[in-house]
Amino acid sequence: MATIQTKFNVGDKLFTIDKESMKIKEFEVSMVCAFIHYSDAAPTVSYQAKGSDFSGKSVDEEKCFKTKHELLTYIEQPESEE
Repeated sequence: MATIQTKFNVGDKLFTIDKESMKIKEFEVSMVCAFIHYSDAAPTVSYQAKGSDFSGKSVDEEKCFKTKHELLTYIEQPESEE
């Protein structure tokens, strides 16, 4: 049986950008969801928010950050040219 490693755990406080308000939101993780599709090499991980006005929303792992500084640094990165 394979083990899925996640970046964050239930109870962690994370930062993301709320899609509706386009503002930085801090939330506490209430549930970790991992999905594996037979054709994908890696699982898709998302985190369910607990409490406040952000309650019940699910956020993809790549859009979650441990600190506000990490989120701002990510936003300020220049886009890579392909």
